[in-house]
Amino acid sequence: MGWRPCKPTLSGAALSWSTCGLADSTIRNDTNHLELIRAWFGRPLWELPPADADAYFGKVLRDAKPSTRTGRAR
Repeated sequence: MGWRPCKPTLSGAALSWSTCGLADSTIRNDTNHLELIRAWFGRPLWELPPADADAYFGKVLRDAKPSTRTGRAR
């Protein structure tokens, strides 16, 4: 696997979320969802415009259960 520039960013976000009192399970789920999105696009999250989020939810999650779509949209 190549260099993954988002990993340190996600780790920093997870640390700040933990400091704010979010549950470990919430942090784990949110970072996993962000990593899935990053992997699907194959580039850092900060390079993604809002239209890319629309494409992800429209293509990848179109047939997912409503609870899955809601969870990933948080």
